[in-house]
Amino acid sequence: MKEGCPVGQYEKKGKCIPFKDTKFMNARDKSLVLNNYRSFLDTLEKSPPNTFRKFTKRLYKHLHLNYGFIAHYDREGFWATYFKDPERSLEFLTKILEYQYFPKEYTDINQAMREITMEKYPSIKNNMKFQQKHNDISQAKTLLAKHGLSLKDSIPMDEVKKQRFEVKEKNNVGGIAIWGVYDNLTHRWIDYPEPPDIADPAFMTRPKVVQREMRKVSYKQMAIATAKKLNEKYGGV
Repeated sequence: MKEGCPVGQYEKKGKCIPFKDTKFMNARDKSLVLNNYRSFLDTLEKSPPNTFRKFTKRLYKHLHLNYGFIAHYDREGFWATYFKDPERSLEFLTKILEYQYFPKEYTDINQAMREITMEKYPSIKNNMKFQQKHNDISQAKTLLAKHGLSLKDSIPMDEVKKQRFEVKEKNNVGGIAIWGVYDNLTHRWIDYPEPPDIADPAFMTRPKVVQREMRKVSYKQMAIATAKKLNEKYGGV
């Protein structure tokens, strides 16, 4: 979005469009809020972000009264809720992009804010992910140091190349291998739902030999699918 429109106007599809005056917010005020918001998003793109100074009273008031963030009663509390934690910052941006229930008289300013957010969201998201990773590692180091450990000490070297979640035979019931998902990092078995076909009441009406074979296949398939999802989400050890 261009920034060259006169005060009281905003850019849309290459043209400067006048904001509409409302009872509680004239076109100039809307223009100032939009400029504040653009500057604020610029800080979220930086690493580390320094957002509180750019989170102006004018911007806070508009978000609180006219953009659905009604549960926050002061600027400091609003900022602490959404901008001290990277994941919460992304939640804020998601609401900006998805919220649709603002009053009609603020449609122009809020739509302009949404369009700026759409432009900047990819780069802000990348920065927030970087910040979250940094925060998580710092927290992990602090907790390990509390117990006299380091990141290197916390993971046995012979496990580093393993997938974190492995499919293993958990036990054997009547010659039927019951497969499970084992967490190599915490050394625990992972609970997961019973396979759908086994949980189906109709399963018990099948011949015993069919039930036996279904159990062999279904438990292992369920374990494989569960381990795959967990490894994709959390990575290796």
